[in-house]
Amino acid sequence: MKKLFFISAIFIASSVVNAQKEVRQVLAQGKNSLDWKINQLIKDDDTTIYFYYGFQNREYQYITDIGSIFVTSKSELEILGKKLIEYGSIVDKVSQTELVGDVRLEFYDFSHLLYVYDRNKKYTNLTKKEAIKLGNEMIQNSYYLKD
Repeated sequence: MKKLFFISAIFIASSVVNAQKEVRQVLAQGKNSLDWKINQLIKDDDTTIYFYYGFQNREYQYITDIGSIFVTSKSELEILGKKLIEYGSIVDKVSQTELVGDVRLEFYDFSHLLYVYDRNKKYTNLTKKEAIKLGNEMIQNSYYLKD
């Protein structure tokens, strides 16, 4: 019985030592209605820092369907931020579409809203003012990410 207890204790102790340690930390987050975050995920010896913006898919009103923008590269986040500012600054009645990484930006001549699509074709709308604000916040906080 003592041998069984001793072997069990060693097995449990080795399992605890080999368990993965995961730490999540929010490094920065959006202000007011823009609910984006820059998170740091430390899992064992691996550290990942990423930008995340989750939104309700506008295609559905009565069910929860979350779309997201997920960026891990500083340069891609800066490009996306600049494009959001550019699209938010459009004053003419034009239609244009652009793909930045997995994010598609669409502006239509009949609307004052910017349509932002994720890689799964889920979308949200941003006003021009929100697009400029989000773009500026992306650029200002891009230093947290690495290229």
